[in-house]
Amino acid sequence: MAFASANQKSPGYSQPANSGEAVSPIRALANKGENASCAECGARPTSVVGLETGGTFACVACAAVYRRLGFRTRSVDRDSWQPAELASLLGNLAVAQELERNLPAFYRRPKPHAVGEADAIRHQFVLAKYRRREF
Repeated sequence: MAFASANQKSPGYSQPANSGEAVSPIRALANKGENASCAECGARPTSVVGLETGGTFACVACAAVYRRLGFRTRSVDRDSWQPAELASLLGNLAVAQELERNLPAFYRRPKPHAVGEADAIRHQFVLAKYRRREF
């Protein structure tokens, strides 16, 4: 998948405020800016990275759609990440700038934590964005 380049550097470990625990580099990246909200529905927190979606950070529900569509995913907190892998992640903002630049205002995006028909909307949005590249 060809995306506009983003010069993201692999973050180092950082200390969270009011905590003695170190934050992993992938968690620090997941908590940063646009990556803190799901790339598809905007839910917080993000816990999964779509590897074949440009390195987008997603919620559990949207990540399930990624997997059903055959996109590989990795956990932010349970998988180990190498510095080269981190450096290859474009993140939500860079991917949105590339794949949502012509997203019509009326297009129905998935909503955070929605149930019922939400899964079908989530599925169609991910298909339109990554497979059909409609926007």
